Amino acid sequence: MTKNKNFFPLFIDGRVGQFDTPANVYNSIKSEFKSFITAHRDFLERILGSKFKMSYSHLETEFNFSNTKEISSINVRSLLNDIKNCLQQWTIWNSYNIPLPILIIDEANMFDQLGNSDPTLLKSFLNWMVLNTIIQNKKIALI
Repeated sequence: MTKNKNFFPLFIDGRVGQFDTPANVYNSIKSEFKSFITAHRDFLERILGSKFKMSYSHLETEFNFSNTKEISSINVRSLLNDIKNCLQQWTIWNSYNIPLPILIIDEANMFDQLGNSDPTLLKSFLNWMVLNTIIQNKKIALI
């Protein structure tokens, strides 16, 4: 897969406590998607126009948010929504020969930690993966 440079892997390792609190989930997702969205900002702005500008502006705020305030599940949901708004269907990436973002979650069984601390956030995160992977055909999740 990555040999042909068709994918831009975004890697979250569940072994190191990345699912045990809303703040850790937020920081894990933020760190992975920030590099991808920043790297393809010009392309996304051309394709999405004002929709991307608004989402990206909010994302920049979100990217810096964790450095200043306590993070709750509401902040994680907001971050996921902004990321969703910045991503396109996989056919768009393929058409422009841009690597498709693929979220790889190693040790996904560690989601149970989040289920213990914030079951609503766990459900929101799983719904977000289904929405982007299957329903909106953005193909970003691989567990």
